[in-house]
Amino acid sequence: MKMEPLKGGSLRIWMTHTDMQHWGLQFERLDARDACTRRALLRLISVAQERLAFRADGELTVEALPIDGGCLLLLAPLTPLLICPTEPTVYTVHTADDLLRLGSGLCRFPQDTLPTASLFAWDEEYRLIVYADKAPTTALRRLLGEFADRTAKGYTAAAFTEEHGRAVAVGNALQQLRH
Repeated sequence: MKMEPLKGGSLRIWMTHTDMQHWGLQFERLDARDACTRRALLRLISVAQERLAFRADGELTVEALPIDGGCLLLLAPLTPLLICPTEPTVYTVHTADDLLRLGSGLCRFPQDTLPTASLFAWDEEYRLIVYADKAPTTALRRLLGEFADRTAKGYTAAAFTEEHGRAVAVGNALQQLRH
């Protein structure tokens, strides 16, 4: 399964037949009045909120389109957002010591000001995906630059990291690191 936020606050989700089975969905039975479909959509929205900082503040319309090997879901707010979040940035933290030092440095920032982030173990290093609805402060960018290398930017890089890394902390990695 792949998720991609779109401009205006919409979300695109590609699901294979296997993904659909995992989530308890069958294309022929997708119906907003069906309890199973509604539960699966609410869980998918929750995952998108954690991974991508997706905002589902108001009502959403959901379109389901059959594609080869699965289904494409398009979730769109009835009132599009005028401000789009910045694209996620993927950082590489080379050692556990650097990760601990980064956590110590994060204690300078109030917990509620830290952006959404996910941490993944990746071979002999770590990958940190930082999602932000606005650009991180200069102080936070400096701290990240001190203990991590900026590897990539964008939703594709974030999705690749999520698929190939081993999740350590999802959604609140910076908050967890500061303890």
